[in-house]
Amino acid sequence: MPGIGHLIFGLCIVIPLLYLTKDKNKPVNYKVLFIYFVNNYLGPDAAHVYWRTGHYLIGFIAFAIPLSLFYSYMSRFSLHRTAHFFDIADDGAREVNWKNAYYATVAGGISHRMIDGLFHGNSPFGFAPWFDLSLEDINTWVGYETSTWIVLDMAFIVFTIIGALYVLREGFKKSISFLAIIVGTFTIAALATFFDVTGGERDVAVFFFSIVFILAPLLLIAHADREVQAHALGSQPRPRINRWISLVMTIALGVMAGVFFALDRTDIAGFFVCGIPFTLSFVLDEHKPGAPPRISRKFLVPFLLALVTAIVGLFFAAAVAAIIDPVWFGTEFYEFGSPDGTRLVGIIFIVLTSVGLAGCIGSFLHNSKCRAIVMVIGTLAWYLVIPFGLALLLSEKEVKSWFEKPAKEKAL
Repeated sequence: MPGIGHLIFGLCIVIPLLYLTKDKNKPVNYKVLFIYFVNNYLGPDAAHVYWRTGHYLIGFIAFAIPLSLFYSYMSRFSLHRTAHFFDIADDGAREVNWKNAYYATVAGGISHRMIDGLFHGNSPFGFAPWFDLSLEDINTWVGYETSTWIVLDMAFIVFTIIGALYVLREGFKKSISFLAIIVGTFTIAALATFFDVTGGERDVAVFFFSIVFILAPLLLIAHADREVQAHALGSQPRPRINRWISLVMTIALGVMAGVFFALDRTDIAGFFVCGIPFTLSFVLDEHKPGAPPRISRKFLVPFLLALVTAIVGLFFAAAVAAIIDPVWFGTEFYEFGSPDGTRLVGIIFIVLTSVGLAGCIGSFLHNSKCRAIVMVIGTLAWYLVIPFGLALLLSEKEVKSWFEKPAKEKAL
């Protein structure tokens, strides 16, 4: 599970961006920043739950296609403080469309892999199953001792400093072109001299790291924000697909995933599971602002409640197994430090899942307190995406009103 270091790094990125635009008419969109922030934390680790390859950067870039649809749906909600606590408010329309949510999601995943590569016990950056690099690897690409080509290196430095003074005044396009020219020219010179063009650092490694882990995520965030700023709330283009087809696809994906899990082919099952958030997002999101959903929430809410009830039930069963035989559980699944630690975690999960099951059952009866329980449990299970999707669905104005009506009017 990712540590709080990911969160601190994410805040250290988004806070200066907020400060940079705080006095402008259109400050940077906080929902774009939040999508980046949360994927910098969960990102590839969450993808790994459904698909092993999703933990690699190349796999996460693919997994982000369905995952970003969920975050696009999430952008129609905002968090507001109430007299007693906080509440998720339904703003009525998505603020960040699928494409821009994808940019911010991928940016977060890149930063996540950077943190893992730097501070995860000499682990590689996790680019792909067939291609990977660690910090130690890229630090062997070129030396940093003074060579006979030092004059050429100094010429590059002087040209870069003087050129930057000009192109930064000219704006983004010329600056990014200038960067490409400097990097390309120096790399060609390094190859031509068998990497004998060196400076005070391992420059080619610095180029690679800076472009992949700093430039790429910041540009993705900036582009997503510019796109969102260019459209008024709710005017974002929407993907169009029949919701009944989406629902059938969701069920089919779940069945296929279950079949392959039963056959112990989790590698194949992951391909089907990672498509579930993709199809669910089409089901959850409205076709256009103000238009009624194509699938009635009176059908969709019980369906997702049943799905989440099954998920919570699986965790309840796993918690029981961890208590009864922690050694077996630690061998087959995960050991929390020791058998006693595994048993303690099992007890905690028994309590949480019992409350969650009670909340799911009560929500079928439109009990407002049980709705609150499901929303808390769904938020805690954000890692799995679908339970938090239900928490958001329960926050839609139409659905929320069911739990506020008198008991005699609560029938679906």
